[in-house]
Amino acid sequence: MVAYIFLNLFIAIVVDTYLAMSDAFNLPVKQCDVDMFVELWSNYDKKATGFISWRDFDSLLIDLEQSDTEFFQHIPDHITDDEKRKKYITSLELPAYNKLRDYSFHDVLVLMCRENCMYALYPEAKKKNIEKKLQQLAF
Repeated sequence: MVAYIFLNLFIAIVVDTYLAMSDAFNLPVKQCDVDMFVELWSNYDKKATGFISWRDFDSLLIDLEQSDTEFFQHIPDHITDDEKRKKYITSLELPAYNKLRDYSFHDVLVLMCRENCMYALYPEAKKKNIEKKLQQLAF
């Protein structure tokens, strides 16, 4: 009797772990994307302050697009094209710190993840929204 209980418990743990792992692989933002973001961020934030200059943010986006991350899989041309990238950065509406010169690690990561999730989960709605926003921000 006790053996059957432990067998059922073992099977339940295996099935639960399998379901949790399969759900993790279906998320729009993967752990490897976040890890790559952290690694690339550290190239610009050498002192680990949690902030990078607004001037470096453009380069960070280019580095992320050229890496193996899937942050921009839904809008690759928005990063490779200089004009669209500038409009995209403006559309993110990132809060700036330190006399409006720096962006925060946490703010950037959260917005990048949110944008990617929006594109993955609501592709048509987000696509229309971002195109409308970009048209409004015409330079």
